[in-house]
Amino acid sequence: MKKARYVSRIAIAILSIAFLPSPVSAELPPDVYERMQRDAPEVLKISVKRVFASRKGALDFSGDRDVTVFAIVVSVTKTASGLKAGDEIVIRYVAKNPDEKMAGPRPIPKLEEKKEYPAWLSKSEAGHYEPAARGFSFTSAK
Repeated sequence: MKKARYVSRIAIAILSIAFLPSPVSAELPPDVYERMQRDAPEVLKISVKRVFASRKGALDFSGDRDVTVFAIVVSVTKTASGLKAGDEIVIRYVAKNPDEKMAGPRPIPKLEEKKEYPAWLSKSEAGHYEPAARGFSFTSAK
């Protein structure tokens, strides 16, 4: 009798651990994205020339992709790095797997070649640019 109760407690513990919700982060409120855009060091309009996306790594089964975008600066609203119209830039970021339907911050949208986008960016120490407003880095939050 004691052994059966012990076994059932272990089974309940294992099942409760297996069905615990995984940690997720919630969508950010719109004013947070607006603040990120206001604080972005680079506010530009870009024309996308090429987009390359590849799996993050050989052991990464999440479906996330490393994205590299080659773009031309069409116009500059604000720049901390001295960009001007006509400059070629490289933008790098990780795109979340679109098939994952999880709560969390808005994913960065897929950019299409030969299209123009507003861009809120920051320059990395490596010299490329990165999205500065998460999922609203290439579309207005207002």
